[in-house]
Amino acid sequence: MTLAPSSKWRIVDGRVECQRGHVIASDADVKCVQGRRRCRQCHNERNRRSGAKVRAAVAAVRAARPCVGCGFRIGPDRTKFCSARCSAVEHRRIQTDRERADAAGVAFEPVHRLEIYERDGWTCQLCSLPVSWFLCWPHDWSPVLDHRMPLVLGGDHVAANVQLAHAICNASKRALGPEEFRRWVFEQIGLDQWGLARA
Repeated sequence: MTLAPSSKWRIVDGRVECQRGHVIASDADVKCVQGRRRCRQCHNERNRRSGAKVRAAVAAVRAARPCVGCGFRIGPDRTKFCSARCSAVEHRRIQTDRERADAAGVAFEPVHRLEIYERDGWTCQLCSLPVSWFLCWPHDWSPVLDHRMPLVLGGDHVAANVQLAHAICNASKRALGPEEFRRWVFEQIGLDQWGLARA
């Protein structure tokens, strides 16, 4: 084995060593990286350290992320959902939304309900009262996704056209557009009494 003189190699007691003291006994102990010869042990150790850092960073990010379906923390072995059940439920919801958008002939993009609820601050966008996250449909005050412009009126199923609402508020809105809904509230209840009537 012949090695060109370099600051990476040194001869100690007749043996060729790298800067970290690993003995270079044959060509098998040398790794060629981008045209440069390097100690194979140093190269492997560096890769292990880099891989461990990457894995630790990924695990930290995943551990801090909530499940897209239910909001609970996900394990380090998962990316978006805490369980196969949450994944199946969310994909079924998205598929139903896609079918409704296709039937109405409007644009569609996958919308995760929890992201919209967080965006709206867990506040009903129709009555401005807080929404309880622990209530489930068909409870009157459970959180549901409402289309600002209904699909039957040509509204798209996109994140910009959906908002958080109570189930009862969404049912009261029916298939009215934003302006028609405000007019209906003013005529039936009065805009100043809308929030009080929902309390």
